[in-house]
Amino acid sequence: MRPQKRGGQMSMNIHITFSEPAAASLRQALQPNKCDKILSLTEDFSVGPVTALDTIQGYMDRREWMSSYYAMIYEGFDELDYEEQMVKFHEKLYFIPNYTSVILWHGMNVNDQVALRYVVSILSRENVSLYEVDVSAIETRDARRGKYIPSALSQLDPLWLTLLLDQRLAMTDQRLVDLMLDWDRLVETRSVLRFLSEGEIIEADEDYFDHWISCAIDHKTVKLTDVLRRVLEKSEYPVTESYALYRIFHLQQTKPIRIQGNTNCLDLSGIKLKLTGTNLKR
Repeated sequence: MRPQKRGGQMSMNIHITFSEPAAASLRQALQPNKCDKILSLTEDFSVGPVTALDTIQGYMDRREWMSSYYAMIYEGFDELDYEEQMVKFHEKLYFIPNYTSVILWHGMNVNDQVALRYVVSILSRENVSLYEVDVSAIETRDARRGKYIPSALSQLDPLWLTLLLDQRLAMTDQRLVDLMLDWDRLVETRSVLRFLSEGEIIEADEDYFDHWISCAIDHKTVKLTDVLRRVLEKSEYPVTESYALYRIFHLQQTKPIRIQGNTNCLDLSGIKLKLTGTNLKR
């Protein structure tokens, strides 16, 4: 997409993604295009409160919960660095120049869909042109998986992204209204756990996975990835490594679960768990 002049000003394109892997893939795809910029909202919107997030108090409540969440599952979590990243993202978001084309990249996963509604609620103003690219609207293939529908941008080869960019859709007034109405609904909820069910964002209790996680851990050493697989076999909805580990730390209050491995990194696949002894009393 080439920059266009409006009112004597040169417009620019800003792409917004909702995870760092998505941003990395898009940077690779758009590398030759020096006119485009990428903003990445790297926070996980599948978890954490969004109650009254359109207010200062709601924003601070979410910051506090997310800081506690990340500190629990990632050793060495730097709260100041995290807060700085969030502040920088929002500063760039609120001060996007006039006549800018903003392209929102999203897939059919709960993080992207909640974050999409959040960002649209901020950017829905007349001096910014909003477009979207739904990566889950296409069917692709690779040698390992064959044909599949991607649920996230990072699942696509960068070559696909340049093709999808040409198929971006302008957000109609009705589309914006629908997204903002759904966001208005979400900020009235009090859940800290969300799923995507047939395209609709639904809420669940924080301890939704606890029973299945507990059953999946036995006296033999079991990998966290195997726990996720066992939970998925029982649950209607998937659970991420980070949220499962978060709940496992809660389960340690009543169950003698030993955690082996390095939690000081984003890749938690090396974590192993073992149930030792008998249940502890509260």
